[in-house]
Amino acid sequence: MDRREAIKHTALLMGGIMTSSAIAAILDGCTAPPADNWLPTFFSEEEAEDMAAFAERLIPRTDTPGALDAGVHRFMDAMLADVAEPEDQEAFRAGMARFRQEATERYGQAFAKCRPEQQDELIGEWEKRVFGGEADAQSPEVKFYRGAKQLVFLGFFTSEPGATQVLQYDPIPGTYDGCIPLAAVGRAWAT
Repeated sequence: MDRREAIKHTALLMGGIMTSSAIAAILDGCTAPPADNWLPTFFSEEEAEDMAAFAERLIPRTDTPGALDAGVHRFMDAMLADVAEPEDQEAFRAGMARFRQEATERYGQAFAKCRPEQQDELIGEWEKRVFGGEADAQSPEVKFYRGAKQLVFLGFFTSEPGATQVLQYDPIPGTYDGCIPLAAVGRAWAT
């Protein structure tokens, strides 16, 4: 018997106490989102490929997971589609278009299809341009590049692989001493 069947039988044994909407919500929660059929909502499919390659060049897989392992490009897509303000979305799109155009003009193909050293070269040039002090902070290129880097690092280090396999992770920080003298802590805790 699988989980869905067990939940259905449990609900029946409870005499129908659970409402049909509650059962439907539980059963929907049992379904994992399709991993291979993901379609971006903010990016086009080609833009998503380029942003996945961009993220992987910033945080490549080594002996620890990389940005692709954490699905950072999916995180970026969701944040830009659901959280970013329309003017920030516009600036990101304009800057991303310039980044992608530069890759195509220079290497004759999309950023994701370039060799790793070509990708690193382009990222390095943008890094100097954006953080070198000469760029206009309000330009779409600067907003794109800074925003993309922030989303890559935020998405990675808040992901399960980033938080548990790269950063130090302790699900229950500190020690639990259940029976210690009050003098050892000075006073009792409020919570």
